[in-house]
Amino acid sequence: TIEKKDSKLREIEKILEEEITPTLRRLKEERSSYLEYQKVTRELEHLSRLSIAYQFVQAEELRKDSAADVEEAKNLNEELKIKLLEISQDILKATEALNNLLEKRSQESQGPIKELEKEVDQCAKALAVADATLKNSKDQFKSENK
Repeated sequence: TIEKKDSKLREIEKILEEEITPTLRRLKEERSSYLEYQKVTRELEHLSRLSIAYQFVQAEELRKDSAADVEEAKNLNEELKIKLLEISQDILKATEALNNLLEKRSQESQGPIKELEKEVDQCAKALAVADATLKNSKDQFKSENK
């Protein structure tokens, strides 16, 4: 009976070595691979979340910068409108002054004509400068609005 038991034991050991041990090794390797897969999957998910968060922050900063740029452009537009209005008023004043001078000249045809012509020339120069400034401001205003 001992021999039978020894033979049974050897048979069991043989089965263990040939079938169960390789299967256990394979299962351990598969378990290890699966754990590594889970680790990589978690890391990928974490990095994906970080990437999405970074993209969101970048988009939010771009939105804020764009809003500031739009506000700045609106302010500049308002400033240019005010400047245009001031220049238009200056032109009207210069035109009025010129008309007044011309009227005085026609009324005082016997007075010192050279002095009046000098004043008219000065007003004409001021008007030309104001017109040029107005034109430049309008051009700048148009280019800002494009």
